[in-house]
Amino acid sequence: PYRRQRQMCIRDRLKQYTIILCIIPVFAVIIKVLIGKGGKYMKWFDNTSLTLVIIGAVNWLLIGIFRFDLVAFLFGNMSWLSRIIYTIVGLCGLYLISLFGRIGSMSE
Repeated sequence: PYRRQRQMCIRDRLKQYTIILCIIPVFAVIIKVLIGKGGKYMKWFDNTSLTLVIIGAVNWLLIGIFRFDLVAFLFGNMSWLSRIIYTIVGLCGLYLISLFGRIGSMSE
């Protein structure tokens, strides 16, 4: 019985990882399409990404001060939905690294 439970647990984890790993190429395609449109929608995407990262920062503040994880409270502790939310916020944070280069080029 233990071996069967372990196999089911591994299968469940693989399903979750597959869902999360599917988000990354979709995110990359969205960015490529937005850039290909001549930056018309990039300001909207920048603002949306910044908003999500700020919400993520507030969540980390709550974790640090009160040990309260808002995402886990709303969507379940490490459920597939909360993991997708964490992944999207993390990808938005990585995307916003490009903001440094764009701010530097605007000031010159």
